[in-house]
Amino acid sequence: KTISKGYASFDYHQIGYRQSDLVRLDILLNAEPVDALSSLIHRTNSYEFGKKICEKLRELIPRQQFEIII
Repeated sequence: KTISKGYASFDYHQIGYRQSDLVRLDILLNAEPVDALSSLIHRTNSYEFGKKICEKLRELIPRQQFEIII
């Protein structure tokens, strides 16, 4: 954006759809799925993505007097 100062455009043409191996990744908090954290992701990236989300949740959720299972 700095080079074009906002005056550039991007043109594309859709060439169709391709089949892919997608999985639904559900994040559970206290053994209950949280719909806002669910996502569709390619199977090969699902483990790493899920691990990143869980680590981030562990950092962000403050410690409580009771255990929260992620």
